Amino acid sequence: MKKYTLLLFVALFLFSSLTKASISKKDSDLFEKAIFIGNNKDTLLYRILYPSNFDKTKTYPFILFLHGSGERGNDNIKQLFWANDVFLNEENRTKCPAIVVLPQCPEDDFWVNMDYFNNIQSKKNLYDNSLPPISHSLDLVRQLTDSLSSLSFVDKARMCITGMSMGGYGTYDFIERVPGMFSKAVPICGGSNLKMAKNFSNTVQLKIFHGESDDAVPCDLSRMMFDRLKSLKAVVDYVEYPGVNHNSWSKAYAEPNIMEWMTSTNNNPSNYTTKTDISYLLSKSDDDYKNERCRLDIYYPTNKKDFKTVVWFHGGGLEVGEKFIPSELKDKGLCVVAVNYRLSPKVHSPLYIEDGAEAIAWVFKNIENFGGDNNKIFISGHSAGGYLTLMLGLDKKYLMHFGIDANQIAGLIPLSGQTNTHYTIRKERNLNTLIPLVDQMAPLNCAREDIPPILLITGDKNKEMLARYEENAHLAVILKALGNKDVTLYELSGFDHGTMLSPSLILLNEWINKH
Repeated sequence: MKKYTLLLFVALFLFSSLTKASISKKDSDLFEKAIFIGNNKDTLLYRILYPSNFDKTKTYPFILFLHGSGERGNDNIKQLFWANDVFLNEENRTKCPAIVVLPQCPEDDFWVNMDYFNNIQSKKNLYDNSLPPISHSLDLVRQLTDSLSSLSFVDKARMCITGMSMGGYGTYDFIERVPGMFSKAVPICGGSNLKMAKNFSNTVQLKIFHGESDDAVPCDLSRMMFDRLKSLKAVVDYVEYPGVNHNSWSKAYAEPNIMEWMTSTNNNPSNYTTKTDISYLLSKSDDDYKNERCRLDIYYPTNKKDFKTVVWFHGGGLEVGEKFIPSELKDKGLCVVAVNYRLSPKVHSPLYIEDGAEAIAWVFKNIENFGGDNNKIFISGHSAGGYLTLMLGLDKKYLMHFGIDANQIAGLIPLSGQTNTHYTIRKERNLNTLIPLVDQMAPLNCAREDIPPILLITGDKNKEMLARYEENAHLAVILKALGNKDVTLYELSGFDHGTMLSPSLILLNEWINKH
């Protein structure tokens, strides 16, 4: 075994040991101890957690959890180290009853073949045409899973595998070798052979998680796997946590609705529906361009009522761009309404702002027909979409024209939006776009007290568009001075205007979940 591999796993063990308290006996007793005897009479220690009020006459989802290298051993307890918070959470156990199996890998073995691990870890042989022999321990896990899945109370349509670090590698390795056994997979800070992704791309839905600052397992491995799976038309989401090191599993397993997703069926269309190109005009228009552009897409959960809705305005400097549903907002229990609006120079201000107001008014008047709650409508957008969000949330006259009080909005989340008069509006007036202007078309000029809760996010002030952070900081100070209490400003260090979008949407999800 290569020396750096041993050092890496020792480091990971020390990392986990120093960041979480020991497991209480009361908690560990809920996970029943068991021993599996394999085909060659080899043994595998594991724990199994049954749902509260377990009933053998019913069927339950099945979750296989593969721990990291720091939890290897023969005590049949260390593998619970990170499992308690998610699997013993009372809300999760009540809403998402499941059978959870937690095997323990021995000290002298790993979930993956070590030569294979070394090659992936160092980004070598990422496109090998074949897999090495399965590790001894993972083969026992395969046999155990095959045995347990045959039980009458296991729902074979709702089987999920998840793992972190070494377990993230093991998660990929398992579904590459046994495609079709699991319908869901949640690999966290892991990696694998990109060529082998074809083995499972059409049988497993995935949620991949990684910390952007991971110095143990390169986050490039998750990025490349995500891109590879998207090219194969797989159903996959990728969440990268900005500034987070190796311990990304703490955030991943705390994601809203993660247990709901892991325990649901593999048939997403039954849970979400998308309807496209709906006209949001509340009165007829003879303007062909208006009829063409004033349309929206709506993505909404069909198995949930009174859900929250995000009205999403695309960016593009008010001159280009098309509506889209951000992947980071999918499968979060939210409804997302993606809006198109007329663009400059075909129209000038304030017509695109008026379009945005009409789209929001349409949502307020229609969202209950889809199952949503019109008291839980949030407005967001990136760049030019952030500017529209601010204008429509702060200047009440635009929505009032359609009989909507802007204070009915549940929250505003402009992402890198201008708070001065937008540079495209200055261009429309033949003004110097570098010289700031604060007039009636500037959100800053529309600042008022009693606005909806607001989350302002920009990229790094040293990498953002000119003065974009400073403009948002100025608005935040003014809003607070006017007496608004729920005003939050984030600067995403290291991210520029374009790359700040994905991490911003993670923050957006967390913020909406709290409101």
